Amino acid sequence: MTAKAETRFKFFVYTTIVLTYLVILAGTVVRTTQSGMGCPDWPKCFGQWIPPTDVSELPSNYQEIYAHRGYADTAFNAYHTWVEYVNRLFGVLLGISVFISLVLSFRYIKSRALVFWLTLSSFILIGFQGWLGSLVVSSNLAPTKITVHMLVALIILAVLIYLYHLISKNSERIKVNSKLQNWFYVALLFTALQVMLGTQVRQEVDEIAKQFNFANRNEWVNQLSALFKFHRSFSILLLLLNAYLIKELLKANSTQGENRELIYLTAGTIALEILAGILLSYFSFPAAVQPLHLLLASLLFGWQLRLALLLQKQ
Repeated sequence: MTAKAETRFKFFVYTTIVLTYLVILAGTVVRTTQSGMGCPDWPKCFGQWIPPTDVSELPSNYQEIYAHRGYADTAFNAYHTWVEYVNRLFGVLLGISVFISLVLSFRYIKSRALVFWLTLSSFILIGFQGWLGSLVVSSNLAPTKITVHMLVALIILAVLIYLYHLISKNSERIKVNSKLQNWFYVALLFTALQVMLGTQVRQEVDEIAKQFNFANRNEWVNQLSALFKFHRSFSILLLLLNAYLIKELLKANSTQGENRELIYLTAGTIALEILAGILLSYFSFPAAVQPLHLLLASLLFGWQLRLALLLQKQ
């Protein structure tokens, strides 16, 4: 493969990673604004490729038509519809980007087969994620399916970041002892677990919000189960573990340039994530912070994985 072709392939892999994060963010905004059923069908929205902007553009009996999707007593809301539609547009862009990456990866079949298979895996996983998204809509946002949806998103990120790592030839390794390397993978696993716990807590918050008719936010936290307290306490363990690992990485003589910047990014993301958690817990779940909280957690997972792949035993 020529240098120009390699650069093009790396660009689309990187673009796919960025779009994956944007889809995660958009999906969280959809949940925060309660726009999940803004489009009751999939892949179209109210049977149209371009969704309506006014109820007059819908059949008079649209509530009856989509009653099985939770619209029997739900009035059309253009804001909710377009928030969900933008989320789907990001999904389409993601699909296009990963498809182009797959086409470009065919050049690697003979020379670097793993690169091709990882690209194919990401393509299949993103397609599966789209299908899973249709199940989430058809199930009227079933909690279990939402959690699985988030888990698959993390798996997609892991595959893409590993792929990007393989094609980044000039990445310098960080030499550490095997014990520190093992602890770094533990931290990565703990972050993934924390994200999944946070998804479960978010489901509880959504149910409580409905019970309070989305009012009296200051009372929501008192209604949460012990899972929330565990999630909150577990973040302290994560903070201490990551602080130790970051301190040790910065001490390594091989930690220079881009690697040091990556460590600082990881540290900054952890600090912002903890701050976002504090705001949610003690300041009545500010709506704007909810999407940010999940995005930061997903970014932290990505930074940690990238760092873990750069570690090399002394």
